[in-house]
Amino acid sequence: MKKLILALLFISSLSLSAQVSTPGTGVNWDLDSLVANFPSAFSLDTGIYYQTDDLIVAKNDSLILDNSLVWKLDSGVRVTVEARATFRSEGNLLLGIQMDISAFDSTKTFDGFRFEDSSKVYINNTFFSYGGGLRVLTGDFEMINSEVSYSHSKGTSTSGALGFSRGKPRVIGSTFRYNAQPAMGAGANSTVSATIKYNLIQFNNLNNANRPQINLGPTHPNDTTRIIGNSIIGDTNLTKAGGISVSTLLSGFSVNAIIDSNVIADNRYGITMYGATYGLIRYNTIRDNDSEPNPLNGGSGI
Repeated sequence: MKKLILALLFISSLSLSAQVSTPGTGVNWDLDSLVANFPSAFSLDTGIYYQTDDLIVAKNDSLILDNSLVWKLDSGVRVTVEARATFRSEGNLLLGIQMDISAFDSTKTFDGFRFEDSSKVYINNTFFSYGGGLRVLTGDFEMINSEVSYSHSKGTSTSGALGFSRGKPRVIGSTFRYNAQPAMGAGANSTVSATIKYNLIQFNNLNNANRPQINLGPTHPNDTTRIIGNSIIGDTNLTKAGGISVSTLLSGFSVNAIIDSNVIADNRYGITMYGATYGLIRYNTIRDNDSEPNPLNGGSGI
């Protein structure tokens, strides 16, 4: 009761703005409680949740969504999570039973989600579309049986539809299609040892930038990036979009990677690896990765 009273006092003190924040008093928030406590930013109409202002889920609080639902975000709106976040829908994406998070209008995209380094994130059976991607600053991130598609490249995540910064993120059994940027990316000076397994990665990097669909940098010195059992299919009209790169050009960093049993087709190149301390590439099907026939125009790989 004390926590709820503090939360209500905090909310009553907020002035009208384009941003709302939870009070950080240890409350588990869901969309119904956000609608009840922040009516200027959240509403519910005929079973659809609408968000019109930015949201910050403060440290010590949690955002827990555990039902199938539809959540629409207005143009330019961002969600920032500083604590724990769980997106878990009982159902199946293939059957259309899922958590659906998208823009009000596909032509007016929202800014995206930002998960701070203090957050812990679990996402299952959730479909994100028409946003600015997911900026993953935390190393405690897991996505299973979900989808991120139709993302633009001017929102929260510019390195990829999923943009990693640290730790050991896990992405399993998910789909990434028609994103303006790579499906997954990390900075050149960010040590990330990702596990990427059994995903469909198709027609990403629509901006046709000089980047592959999976674009990762250095790994932790004593851990390994694992890219296993994925389908990475390109669009031959995107002559600068490669398949997989796990590389570093910076001194003092290492690359340890296993790239195993993937199908990689119709990209500018299949696989490239620079600065590798350890690399195991085996059992991959690599075909027709020649959308740019001249290797001098942006490099090449297997």
